[in-house]
Amino acid sequence: MALLFMTAHKRCVAYEYRLIQAVKHVRLIKLYERERARNRRIQSKVEDFTAKAESLGLIRKHWDDYEVMVDEPLFFPKAIRILDQTIHTESYYFIPTALSIRKHSTVESGNDTEVVSANTNQSTKKKGDILLTLKGRFVVRQR
Repeated sequence: MALLFMTAHKRCVAYEYRLIQAVKHVRLIKLYERERARNRRIQSKVEDFTAKAESLGLIRKHWDDYEVMVDEPLFFPKAIRILDQTIHTESYYFIPTALSIRKHSTVESGNDTEVVSANTNQSTKKKGDILLTLKGRFVVRQR
């Protein structure tokens, strides 16, 4: 009798283990199905976005890149004109990576205005009110 009980108990423990493993497997399958559905939704949105972008002419091969690097002393009107050009339009976009505007003190020396950098105390013979550092990239639509 004890032998039958032990055999039945052993089978019961084995079936419980199989049941636990099957429940875990089912849970993983459901998780996988949810993840696949989520990935399908994302893929659909990306395809819709790509189709919309292509219909608007936003294809990468139709655009050119131009690097911009300005690092010089400028007077305010010229600096304003440069900064005004960094807006976005339908035919070009500006992608900034760095912008720094530092104040300079000016010292008169004859006919030239000598600019002394506030950060480095170095003097140059260039004229300007500020030191403008602008780095970035223009992305321009080809015509």
